[in-house]
Order: sequence, then structure tokens, then C-alpha cells
Amino acid sequence: MALMATIVVGKSAIIVASLHKVTCQDAFREIEVYISEQPYRVVLGGDQPLQVCALLGLELMPSNNSWPASCDSYGTVRVDILCTNLTLKDTHLANDGCND
Repeated sequence: MALMATIVVGKSAIIVASLHKVTCQDAFREIEVYISEQPYRVVLGGDQPLQVCALLGLELMPSNNSWPASCDSYGTVRVDILCTNLTLKDTHLANDGCND
């Protein structure tokens, strides 16, 4: 499944996308064409292999393991990706959500 939206505010726009277990190469080609035809920035996340970012010409953002997460652990496996063509200003990894 892929959900993509272009959000436009004034003269600025960004493409946001969520992918979940997309495996069809035709779908990746369509996404790549859509992204490359737009002069906008892109933020894409989802449950996909790490190499999807490079396949779409985007940079993989740093992340910690997220599955299976609990209050005692972030998890042992990284299953979700976040990639973008935005310039990374600072790195902030997720909190565990159990502490204030």
C-alpha cells in the first residue's frame, strides 16, 4: 500500500508518503517518477527495506530499533524507514514514550 500527498502552503510544497510492504517494482517506478517530476521536497516513511530510500533517490534518516517496542526496550529490529531529500539539521531519535 502506498499513500502519497502533496501539501501546498502558499509557494511552498512538500510530498509526504507512507509505504507499507510495497513489493511491486512497477509501483516503485511510478513513485520515483512522481517524486522526480515535482520540484518539491519529499518525506517518506513506512515498513519497507532500507534500500527503498536509495531506490527512490532519497536519503535514509538515522533511526533506532523500533520493533517490538515496550517501556523497557526500543526493540531489537528496525522495521520502519524514514527517508527524505530535505537537508538534515539535527538528529533526534525517538523517545520510548513511557517517560515524561
